[in-house]
Amino acid sequence: MAARIRDSKPDSHTFEIEPGLLDPRHVVEALEKALPRDWEMVNSAATVHGFSRRCLRVHRRSSSPSASSRDRNGISFAMGVAAARPDSTVVLFDGDGSLMNACAGVETIKRHR
Repeated sequence: MAARIRDSKPDSHTFEIEPGLLDPRHVVEALEKALPRDWEMVNSAATVHGFSRRCLRVHRRSSSPSASSRDRNGISFAMGVAAARPDSTVVLFDGDGSLMNACAGVETIKRHR
């Protein structure tokens, strides 16, 4: 049973993807191939939080913060995790509304590398 759970796709339902859009399952597969074994996940959007926690199977630390969709603090949280763990890869999963409200945070990330 453990092998079946580990090896099965989280969603094997077949559905048509509109032209110009990505199948989220393919996005998850690409992320799993690209991410290192030990990484930090930060979420700020409730929908993104549920999707990323459920679908990403690669090993990640579980101590990273999460914010609700109202908080719009994902970039701030991600910068804090990156500052606290400078040798880690930090990945922020954020919704479009949160990210658009955080342009100053993007500039801060660039300025501080």
